[in-house]
Amino acid sequence: MPPSPRWSKPILMMAAFAAIAALAYLPGLHGGFVYDDWGSITGNTDVQVKTGALAEWWKAAIAFPSGTPPFRSLTMLTFAVNSFFGGLSPFGFKLTNLGIHLANGWLLFLALRSVFALRRETTTEAVTFDIGMAAAVIAGFWLLLPINLTAVLYVVQRLESLATSFTFLGLWWYATARRKIWLGEGGEASLWASVIVCTILGVLAKESGIMLPLYVVLLEICLAMGRNRDGRLSRATVGLFTATLLLPFLIGVYWMWGRYIGVALGTGHSAFLIDRLMTESRVIVSYIAWIVAPNLDVLTLYHDDITVSHGLLDPPSTLSSIVALTALFCAAIWQCRRRPLFALGIFWFFAGHLLTGTVVPLILAFEHRNYFPSAALLLASVGGLALEGPLRRTPFRIAAVVLVTFFYTGVLWMRADEWSSPLRLSSTEAAKRPLSPNAQYDYSQALLQESMQTQSSGPAQTALAVLQNARHLPNAGIHFEQSILTLLGESGYAGPEDIWTSLIAKLERAPPDTNGIHALVHLNHCFIGGQCKPSDVPELGKVYAAAFSHPPANGLLSVHGEYAWHILGDHALAESDYREVVRSSPNDLAAKSNLIVVLINNGKLAEARSLIEALERRNLLGMLDGFILPLRSTLDIHQARLPTTTPP
Repeated sequence: MPPSPRWSKPILMMAAFAAIAALAYLPGLHGGFVYDDWGSITGNTDVQVKTGALAEWWKAAIAFPSGTPPFRSLTMLTFAVNSFFGGLSPFGFKLTNLGIHLANGWLLFLALRSVFALRRETTTEAVTFDIGMAAAVIAGFWLLLPINLTAVLYVVQRLESLATSFTFLGLWWYATARRKIWLGEGGEASLWASVIVCTILGVLAKESGIMLPLYVVLLEICLAMGRNRDGRLSRATVGLFTATLLLPFLIGVYWMWGRYIGVALGTGHSAFLIDRLMTESRVIVSYIAWIVAPNLDVLTLYHDDITVSHGLLDPPSTLSSIVALTALFCAAIWQCRRRPLFALGIFWFFAGHLLTGTVVPLILAFEHRNYFPSAALLLASVGGLALEGPLRRTPFRIAAVVLVTFFYTGVLWMRADEWSSPLRLSSTEAAKRPLSPNAQYDYSQALLQESMQTQSSGPAQTALAVLQNARHLPNAGIHFEQSILTLLGESGYAGPEDIWTSLIAKLERAPPDTNGIHALVHLNHCFIGGQCKPSDVPELGKVYAAAFSHPPANGLLSVHGEYAWHILGDHALAESDYREVVRSSPNDLAAKSNLIVVLINNGKLAEARSLIEALERRNLLGMLDGFILPLRSTLDIHQARLPTTTPP
């Protein structure tokens, strides 16, 4: 049956918005992988399914680096599907992300339409706006928001977009079931299923999927207040929230206190938490500006140049940001009964940043964290102004929609064009963020790639200048010095006189982070491969001494084991390093594999065989064959070399 005239216009409008969004994103589909894409996809062999065997798919599902199954398993499987059918071409991954984004626009449309229908039933005031058209406009604007580009073209952030798919689906399902309950038409089973099923699926995509129960509680507070049409409490609703929100909330608070808050207070690092919360207030205010009035010169992949707040007036914007956010939250509470859609959008926006914008010590700012909150802020803006506010009857609403659509589309297209090639993206990021170590480092690596592809020394010389200038930036890691040493080692030129001193000083100030560990790996390989001068080995020793002046992490011990074995030739020290890593992380397969190889080469074949047999007992569906078979082969070769004795 064709759609009824009541819904045909909203559907056509959504189709138009989806088409415009697809065209705006088109230039960016031809860009490359960035940042975490390398470690999670291109450098992650477990997610690259070759034969389609069941063991490969299982291994891909749990292949997220440093992840804990089942979190993110569903998204990792989608990456494996891309790899299996299209190889590691970034175009296929980005095209899939765009498809998910467009589907999410339709899901948001359905969710908002159901929310507006529920609002119409639960209010005594007349709802004068067309709920289908209102849902289409908000969902269409959201499809075109420039701040959501990183959730589409930054491939690994499919984690965020796929988790949001199930959030939107859950909200649509819940609002539909809740409306049936309000009208006395049943729907209790659907109410429970909407939250439980979609939360589980969302968590399988990314941990942020766990927020769905909180979102539906806020929806309930703003619209139905947990009651039925007759004014009595809804048993289904109260029971659902007790099971899916109250108990998990208590467990979550206990977990966060034990892992972050309590640890910080107990170790005297409470100032770190306070500084982070103050800084995040400025970040959240910036997010609001970037969503509502996007600026091409401000929107970037990296925001690691944000200064940390160390007091209410350090910088002064800290206090004003806290006051502004407090006022916005209080306004939502004040308007909860009069303008429930505005209040709901504000509550959802704040709830969307609870995981990433509070005490969990993540990188301070990433734009993809606004993928769901941006929809909430649009709901608050359009709801507070045009649906429930002073512009309800303005004759200029159509003109406003057209102008906003053109503005968002233009900024989105220009930003997608920046993402059309790795060198173009990195150069624009570096120009926008001159104080960002990540942006400058990416630019240097893109220049080196260009130098290799064109066989020209010009880009490499520019890269060296970028690295030399950026290594002195605040928070610049040791990978700048490492890149300079490696680049000069390969070309045969001497580095700056202070290069080793600078590298060592950075490690004395702070232990190596993930990028620092990778830099040490590259330094090891520079010496092992003969590019770095043997006379600089003592300097490398000082580097490791500085790194070990802090409590060593497993990553550092593993890299030091490689240094001890291949550069120092100290096999006993290497064995000691790998034993410590395996002792503290018995499930680290890479560390266990390294230990087994060291034991075999040190002649401890019986212990090596015992460890291999332990791995074989865990080899479900053959998923560990990639580890076990080479180890078993190496053991057999060494075993065959042993002299045999004839019994008397």
